[in-house]
Amino acid sequence: MTDYIIIDNSLEKKSLFLLEGVLVELERLKLDRITELQLYRVFENLILEIGKIETCIAENPRFDWVSLQNEIDELYANDKNLNGVVIQMDWKEGANNRAIIKRQILRRK
Repeated sequence: MTDYIIIDNSLEKKSLFLLEGVLVELERLKLDRITELQLYRVFENLILEIGKIETCIAENPRFDWVSLQNEIDELYANDKNLNGVVIQMDWKEGANNRAIIKRQILRRK
């Protein structure tokens, strides 16, 4: 069975590593162009924005899709005749209005 938590953690580490490389390069460029005020400010802004991206990646503010995927895998492992799942999510307790999203998932060979 695929361990999605390991895959998710690996993606997080790789993303942070790549962003760190970009930050190092921006810091170097910022020092090289310290006399050009406008360009220096652009570099400062880019560095701040990348910091925000790093925070989003590290905090993982999105839905915990890994536990959902593990539950689906367990259901399928118990019954190979299943051809899909229905997932119902409510943003508010007792909500009556729901959007419907239908997707066909193709199997990899």
